[in-house]
Amino acid sequence: MKKYLAFDGINGGHEDFDTIEEARKWLEDCFLSPDEGYHPDFASCKIYQLAETVECEVVDKKENYKYIYEDDIPEGDNESQAWPYSTDFDEIWKHKFVPVPSELLRQRDELMEALEEQKRLYFNLFDEDVSCMYCEVKLKRGSAIILCKECAENTEV
Repeated sequence: MKKYLAFDGINGGHEDFDTIEEARKWLEDCFLSPDEGYHPDFASCKIYQLAETVECEVVDKKENYKYIYEDDIPEGDNESQAWPYSTDFDEIWKHKFVPVPSELLRQRDELMEALEEQKRLYFNLFDEDVSCMYCEVKLKRGSAIILCKECAENTEV
C-alpha cells in the first residue's frame, strides 16, 4: 500500500508513493526546472502521509430474502420478510475508517517478535541435556554455568 501522496499544486496533479524520498523527488521535478529555477508557486506543493483507509463490509444481501416486495408474501406467512431496501440495491454495505499503523508501530511489532524468538531460543537451552564441565555427569541445563551440584559445592571461585 502506498503511504505518501505528493500533491503538485502547480499543475493540479498528484501521485502515490511508497517512500517520502520518492514523493520529494517527484515534487522537485514539478517545481524545480534546470533552466528556469524554482516555479513561483512551489509552496503549493505538499506531501501527505496516509493515516486511514476505508473498508466496508456487507451487512445485508437481497439473496437472503425470499421476497422482494411486501405484496409478494403469501397471506398467512408471518415468518417471511421482504427486502426492506430499495430494489436498486443487491447489497447493503457499512463502511469504517481503519487507521494505518505508523512506521514506529510496525518497528515495535517487529522488535517484539524478535524478542519473543530470542526468549524461545533462550528457554530451549534449558531443555537440553548437557554434561557437567568438570566431571561429565549428565544433567539438565539450569543456567549458563554448567556444573553438577557436587562440583558446584566443591569448586572454589
